[in-house]
Amino acid sequence: MIVEILKLQETSKTPSVYFDADKGLIEMAGRVIPEDTKMFFLPLINWVKLYSKTPCKKTTVNLKLEYFSTSASKLILELLKELEIIFKEKYDIVVNWYYELDDESMAEVLDIYKSMVDLPFIGKETIFPSK
Repeated sequence: MIVEILKLQETSKTPSVYFDADKGLIEMAGRVIPEDTKMFFLPLINWVKLYSKTPCKKTTVNLKLEYFSTSASKLILELLKELEIIFKEKYDIVVNWYYELDDESMAEVLDIYKSMVDLPFIGKETIFPSK
């Protein structure tokens, strides 16, 4: 089964998205405050569901999210839960959670996700480029 690359350009309200099944790479970067959060995340979640049928031995997830809405946080959790299914099937997954240096709230969100989803998370403080 061929899983096409999913690539979206960043906007002021949505992150850049790059999901590549052949490389086992899932990346999102930017702000997540779309007008219709469910419509934005539906193709992403469906992509992960399709990818989970034939995942790579190792999947790297890079989340470089500067900010996201409460409704987006629920759908990010849903996306992570889909990845957890792959991880529980004994595939290697790492979730790199990038957050702005001194952004305590994003560090706390990481801790919350760690408590809710069985995935290996690595928190990485960074400085996001100014726009």
